[in-house]
Parts: sequence; structure tokens; C-alpha cells
Amino acid sequence: MIKDNWFEFFDSYIELVEVVCKDVEPLSNSDIVNMNVRIALIYNIKHAIELLIKIVDKLVNENDAQCNKTHNPQEIFNERLKTLIDNKLSQGFIFLEEKKELDQYIRQEKKEWLNGRYFQQIKDIINYYYELEFIDEEHVPTDRLNTFFRYPEDNKGVDHEVDYYKFIYSNEFDFQKILEDTRVLGLCLNSIKTILI
Repeated sequence: MIKDNWFEFFDSYIELVEVVCKDVEPLSNSDIVNMNVRIALIYNIKHAIELLIKIVDKLVNENDAQCNKTHNPQEIFNERLKTLIDNKLSQGFIFLEEKKELDQYIRQEKKEWLNGRYFQQIKDIINYYYELEFIDEEHVPTDRLNTFFRYPEDNKGVDHEVDYYKFIYSNEFDFQKILEDTRVLGLCLNSIKTILI
């Protein structure tokens, strides 16, 4: 069984992103506070995504020793979440139906998981942040190891191939999208927790 502190860590990173977005979004794009929080904001949502995927991995592989230790969320996402939906969540719904505890909320969650909506939403969010789709540059590398917004250079001292200056001062930074993505990630994890834990 997964320990609660995994969920607490996820909640902590997500809630920090939400608070910052709500406080900073009304400021103009040229406001110094607005610009200064962007790198940390992106790092925090990406780390929350990584935590969500590791939670799913732990739920699929109940023996912690078997859990995938990779930091590449795209590498494990499809297989693990699909397994969780097909096996664990489906079994959870059957168990709740047999106990006649399938209330309206659970019925709606069953529909969202089994029709693939949550699966696709999480997949889109992962791609957006790990493929750096929010950076308006022609040749943007991927950030599968979540390092571009953690340190300004790699472990060999080489600068990352991201124009941080352009990113920080962009007028296109979308706080509302980040806020909506945190809402979706939180809903999905809460749904998993409600059905399985």
C-alpha cells in the first residue's frame, strides 16, 4: 500500500503552484514579480506531475522494490496508467458496485476513467510541460529529466538549450493554463485516491 506522504508531497507542490498563479496572474506580464516566479512555477508543476506518475507507478507495483526509478514520465506513463485503469480502477469499481457504494461521484469518475478522458488529459499535460511546448522557440529540446528549470546548466556545466531570458520576459506566459492544469491533475489524483485508497 502506498504511503500517504506521497499524496501530501503532490498536494504541496500543486497547491504552491495554485497560490502563485492566483496571486501573480493579475499582475502585468512586465511586472518583476510575475517574471521572477516563472522558472520556479514551471519546476513545481513538473515535479508535481512526476510525483503523480510515481504514485501511479507505486499503485500498479505495490512492492516498492519493483517501482520504476526513472525520471522520464513519458517512458512509464502510458504503460502504468493504462494498467492502473484496466486493472486496479476497474476492480475498484466492481468492488464498490458489489458493496452498493457506487454513489453519483463514483459513477461519474468511472465514466471519466473508462472513456479515456482523464487518461488523455494527463497525457496532454505531461507532453506540454516535458516537451516544453510553452516555450516559443523553433528548436526546443525536451526536458524529460526535469532539469531545465531546476538548474541553469546540466551536470557537466553545459548551459541548457533554453533561452531563459526570452522565457522569463515573454508576454505569452499563460498562468490560466497552468492553473487549469493543476486543477485537472488534482482531480485525477483525488479520483484515484477515492477509488483505491
